[in-house]
Amino acid sequence: MFSARRRVRRIQDFGTGIHHQPLAKPRLGIALGPPPSRRPRSRQPGESSNLTPADFYHQAQAAWTEGSFRTAIHLYETAHQNGESPSADVLYNIANCYFQLEERGLAALFYRRALYLDPDHAEARQNLRFLKRKTGAITIVRPPYREYLGKVSRSLFSTFMAVGIWITSLSLLALFASLSRGFKPLLWTSLSVAPLIAIIGGVGLALYPDDLEFAPITEQAVTVNKEAMEARTEATSSSAEVILVPPGSLCRPLAQRGPWTYVELANDTRGWLPTAQIRTIFPIDFPPPSLVEPSA
Repeated sequence: MFSARRRVRRIQDFGTGIHHQPLAKPRLGIALGPPPSRRPRSRQPGESSNLTPADFYHQAQAAWTEGSFRTAIHLYETAHQNGESPSADVLYNIANCYFQLEERGLAALFYRRALYLDPDHAEARQNLRFLKRKTGAITIVRPPYREYLGKVSRSLFSTFMAVGIWITSLSLLALFASLSRGFKPLLWTSLSVAPLIAIIGGVGLALYPDDLEFAPITEQAVTVNKEAMEARTEATSSSAEVILVPPGSLCRPLAQRGPWTYVELANDTRGWLPTAQIRTIFPIDFPPPSLVEPSA
């Protein structure tokens, strides 16, 4: 099931398990939402718009509550039409809106973009896993134990390694400083346990699931089709089918010919897909182009 951040209140459940991310307390520490008592001022005829991103966020959350998901997406995009990069929480909310619209390829794209900005965004990672199970999207196949590691924050392993190294270093310094014998049993205990903690953290980081093992982030893309589509042997719709590609599949564009792109999927299969159905994860852009199947 999808979940909202544990440290912020849930907005509403529409029956799919998806929840919207309130932005009054963003992770970056910037006030993205207005105080509850503040209402965005209506634009008067002939008056230039002076709405802030916070006003658009407020309206987008109201649109989500009303079930106007496409309006919410438009408001989030309008808040960043000046070129300012959206936060991971904003991208997460856009992904949730696309899911409600059954645009599962675009939902996967924006969950991945949220994770690009914040690899520890637990809800985006959980929702992406749920979406993969629902669509059968092609992604990197990993051993179960590595997938289990992905359910834990990467920063936890970083903390383990840093704390282990720090305690080991201090214990060694104290041991060579010729402290009284009363401290030495404690120091030897620290020297026995701390390196183990550092090793656990280091191994966790080394085995942590990371899509960079497939391709650099600038080369990664997601298929944004609504329904499963065929990857083909040639850049024509009449060529033979290679594999059926579900929405939200991870791929890497290799070449382009007209309205077709030759891609490598995360399972090492290669084929031609409609260019309009492929969006790179980075750079983050708005809005997605019209998704039209090219003709032969």
